[in-house]
Amino acid sequence: MENTMRSPLGFIGAGSLTNFVTTGLCTSANPLSGILIADIVPSRTAAIVAKFPAQISIAENNQSLIDACDTVLLAIRPIDTALVLKDLRFRPEQTVISVIALKTLADLENLVAPCQNIVRVMPMPPVQEHLGTIPYYPQNQQVQSILERLAQPLLMQTEEDLNVITAVTGLLAPFYLLLDYAVSWAVEHGVRPDTAQTFTVNMFHSLAEMSRKPGTELKEMIREAATPGGLNEQSTKFLAMSGAYEPFLTVLEDLLKRITTK
Repeated sequence: MENTMRSPLGFIGAGSLTNFVTTGLCTSANPLSGILIADIVPSRTAAIVAKFPAQISIAENNQSLIDACDTVLLAIRPIDTALVLKDLRFRPEQTVISVIALKTLADLENLVAPCQNIVRVMPMPPVQEHLGTIPYYPQNQQVQSILERLAQPLLMQTEEDLNVITAVTGLLAPFYLLLDYAVSWAVEHGVRPDTAQTFTVNMFHSLAEMSRKPGTELKEMIREAATPGGLNEQSTKFLAMSGAYEPFLTVLEDLLKRITTK
């Protein structure tokens, strides 16, 4: 597709990740406009564009999006990556951002050749609210400027570091599950659902905020919270004796193995 005015960013894939990233970009203090998206499911692209019709448009197809964009973000399922990209033609000067957790830089090089500017990024849902940090690798000023509109970019020193941090993102759903268990337990004991959720969510949020202070030692925070003879000492000891923490390490190792094993 011929286009004298190139789009700054295009998304191939319009699933939930594209939804929360475009939301963050379009609601930024420095909002991005001229965004293109393409997906094989029309209802997905339509739903995203309906939220920000002045800033996002639907591309005719994946190739027309690539032809029109300086930077292309791949938001494709790992299992579909090779099939989606195999007949697409990228340009050498383009930048490709991949949010595909199970695909390394080496996996993508041949698929997007002759483009050589490939950056892996791991955005999380809070970026739609401009919260959290966004791990990425390698350094790329153009990509960093895009990420800064979302939240705090966090450059990884190596791709191996990014793989490890990507495994940690696998604890997102278990975290929400813990909150849900606590809220449901309180409700079963007579607390109103809105009260139980408000307190539980705000408690974890405030604890996380305290732990973000520079120089904070998590082990010291554990020691301070587990007052001798107190509720937190009892719960910590019980969970440790029950082996409740080891499965987290096991699943992290399994996730890392899945990310790095071909």
